[in-house]
Amino acid sequence: QLYDAERHLTLVSQDSFCRTSLKTKKFLFMMVALLFCGAMTTMFTSCKSDDENEPVSDKIVKAEFEYTFVVEGINDACSAVNITYTGADGTEVTEVMSGTNLTKNVVRTTIPATGKMSVQLVFKSADAITEDYYKLSVAMTLSATGYNAKGGRMASNDNTEYQYINNFNVKEYVKDGHTSMTLNGVSATVNQEDVII
Repeated sequence: QLYDAERHLTLVSQDSFCRTSLKTKKFLFMMVALLFCGAMTTMFTSCKSDDENEPVSDKIVKAEFEYTFVVEGINDACSAVNITYTGADGTEVTEVMSGTNLTKNVVRTTIPATGKMSVQLVFKSADAITEDYYKLSVAMTLSATGYNAKGGRMASNDNTEYQYINNFNVKEYVKDGHTSMTLNGVSATVNQEDVII
């Protein structure tokens, strides 16, 4: 059988092409995969907002106080129910309460901040008091919450004080010379040292 040099060269050339083509395909596939990974990394990195990239300070810059007053059972014997709480500037605020419950919200921006609350019952004259006995019920709740600059809640403190007097003879109390009764409630402070909830 005669050696066909031309056919041999053609086969060798085709084999080399197949091997080169396979290597080229692997190389191209790897390059495309790397480029795709790089593009995805860039896309996810750029999608993060500036807020996510910035560290959030744990410094408390604002305190919110919610004062809730509930006075029941003795309102008919009172000429006024005065509530006192700590205002936005840190001084005491006194208001006359109408109805049996009232809620006041106060924001303080100077830290540390302390809130206090109390109720004063101002009684009518003995002749104007119709009942012999009253069932006094007073509840004072103070919720204090500290926030950082991003609005994140950093500290919280909730306190409630309940005061009850069964069979309270207000008429005799007034005849004995008492014109009012002050019931101290609770207090709460928001400090920089407060730990996150």
